Amino acid sequence: MAVISHSEAGVIEGHYRSAADPPFVPDLIFGWEREAEKRKPSTWPVREALRRFECPPDAALVVDDLKPGLVMARAAGVDFAAAGWSHRVAEIQEYMKAHAAAYCATIDDLRMMILPPPRERA
Repeated sequence: MAVISHSEAGVIEGHYRSAADPPFVPDLIFGWEREAEKRKPSTWPVREALRRFECPPDAALVVDDLKPGLVMARAAGVDFAAAGWSHRVAEIQEYMKAHAAAYCATIDDLRMMILPPPRERA
């Protein structure tokens, strides 16, 4: 998993370490400390993540809560899902619902979209 953020990489890593049990750190973090041409909404971080993971664009998904993530994903040719749980601002929700390939109102919505359903026990 890669995180592309307007925050610095160390801040993002700290958030993941403190929020997950057991602690979890993304495989790649592209933070705001990079050169302007390598920051969101540039396609560079998406293309670099695809290259490092050896992943074709049609097998990837960008999940973000704001328009710069959508712009970046589209320009990189990658599907986009809106993280609707992040904002409760009507204008942002309406924009994301109208322009994202998928709108996830909750983290469970995202989980159900990307993970197979659990098997029923026999």
